[in-house]
Amino acid sequence: MSIKDDLLLEAANKYHSLSGSKLIITLGKRGTTSEIVVDFKPSNFYHLAGLHKLKDIQVVRGHNTANVLNKILKGKLTNAMIEKSSFYNDMKERLKILSEFPDILKSNKLVWKFNKVRISRWTKIPWDYLIDYGIGDNETYVFLRAKGNSNHCFCISAFRKTKDYTRMQVRMTVLKVVLTNDTGDGKTIYQRKG
Repeated sequence: MSIKDDLLLEAANKYHSLSGSKLIITLGKRGTTSEIVVDFKPSNFYHLAGLHKLKDIQVVRGHNTANVLNKILKGKLTNAMIEKSSFYNDMKERLKILSEFPDILKSNKLVWKFNKVRISRWTKIPWDYLIDYGIGDNETYVFLRAKGNSNHCFCISAFRKTKDYTRMQVRMTVLKVVLTNDTGDGKTIYQRKG
């Protein structure tokens, strides 16, 4: 089976390519700037990929979430194994989004800052920042959660836009995105013109 035939492996490889990296996103709003740092840890892949949704198959339940990414990369957990779940279609779109991940980070995107005062009653997603972007006809959300009161975040969810989660939120513009590797070397992957 090739990597293109195994959506789970493709998504895992793309996410793994970011492991140990950090995204430093400079945001602007009305002449002020702020910065958030997005970490990509192997333990975050499990939830981000939607594997927690597969409640009816034992192959992913009860495993240490930090080890799941490694099991996929070693071929011990495959797309064919999880396709047996009746919940597979609920999470398949997340795998497609993750397989686009390095590319979406380079697109022109907006970031919507979640304001705790404006909490939405129609979502249980505990997000602090929302990246709203489009590739072709697909508009997608990537939800970020801050670690405590710091500016360090991690991805908690990603899915195609079906509801407007940006309503009543504070809009910020991405000014610059720098991708750093585990040694701290950085490369600017997006710079807003103007």
